[in-house]
Amino acid sequence: MKLISIGIIDYKYLLYFIFYILITISLNCLAFFKFGDISKYKISLLVIIQYSALITFLIPEIIINRKFQNIFKKQNKGNKIKYIFKDFSKKSNLKNISLDILSILFFLLLAYILLILEIEYSPTSKLVFNENYYFVSLFFLFISTHILYKKKFFSHHFLSVGMIIIIGLTRYILKIVVFHSPNFTFPFDLILLFFLLVIAFFEAFLQVYMKLVMEFRFYSPFFISSMIGIICSFIASILLITLNNVECSFWFCEILNQDINFEYETSEIICLVIYSILNGLHFFIQLMVINIYTPCHLFLLLQSKEFIINIFTIIDNWDIGKFILILVTFICEIFASFVYMEMIEFNFCGFDTNLRTSISERADSDVFLTNDDDKKDGEDEIIEMETEVMT
Repeated sequence: MKLISIGIIDYKYLLYFIFYILITISLNCLAFFKFGDISKYKISLLVIIQYSALITFLIPEIIINRKFQNIFKKQNKGNKIKYIFKDFSKKSNLKNISLDILSILFFLLLAYILLILEIEYSPTSKLVFNENYYFVSLFFLFISTHILYKKKFFSHHFLSVGMIIIIGLTRYILKIVVFHSPNFTFPFDLILLFFLLVIAFFEAFLQVYMKLVMEFRFYSPFFISSMIGIICSFIASILLITLNNVECSFWFCEILNQDINFEYETSEIICLVIYSILNGLHFFIQLMVINIYTPCHLFLLLQSKEFIINIFTIIDNWDIGKFILILVTFICEIFASFVYMEMIEFNFCGFDTNLRTSISERADSDVFLTNDDDKKDGEDEIIEMETEVMT
């Protein structure tokens, strides 16, 4: 028996993965080669750019709902129709709707905090935040999926997540000690990292929450995307207009209301619109993966995102040693994620006991044994009946 073998390849998932990579590369090309320093944009404007394109997903949501309603009406023509959405309306009561809106507001708050940190503490950063902390974010996603979604994990899952954490931690420490030691300020940067980890935890929590509402309250990825786009863009627009016309001396107002004019070149406006559309697709693919699979299937997507961001960061200041470090650790993390998703199987130390293929084989074997036992019981009953007749 081979110690390592190829498992079940999910080509649909790989297609989402390829689209995600292409969009991430496009976003980073726009961010690093066109926009430059994001401090020249008002933070509320950046939020609108990031989430306004999500509003357009309301169109397919309306079309799909009308299509299903028409089909249902045709099937129940002449009868008193009890709409298929009755259960949906029960589960979407005032309490749940309020909780959903609060979760979107919290999502918006995290977006503002990340942008503020990016502008205030990293003046050379681009439009996409350099996400060096994502190996811990994946761990939070794993824990949140287990606690909130009640997902049961097995030995190969724990091995995979353990590998990802060790690899990510090694990369982060080497970056600080070997490549960034002159720029690492203790304890300020450590405190900043702590806040980023807290944000990563809540991001993971919200991603699992989205899975729950899609599965148990039947929200579609189109509906969630459009609601996030509408609420985030609406509130950001109000803040942008209000703070631009009202004097406010609080530090929060001063950060949000930078002294920036809105005069941009036509080419820059076009690029911002394209960026907004691509960012909307970027977010929607994550939602589709969460909906079809599990929140932990974001591992591969988020790892590729971090890898691409790191590569673009290295382009600004080329370092062959850093490139090798990022490339090697990324390959190892991808391997670990394939182990988690059972595209690669470990056939030793019991790691293959609870693979989907192993569970399926055991189920088929149990069914075969059960049928065989039933057959033997039937034959025994026939023999007994024949014996009784003969006597």
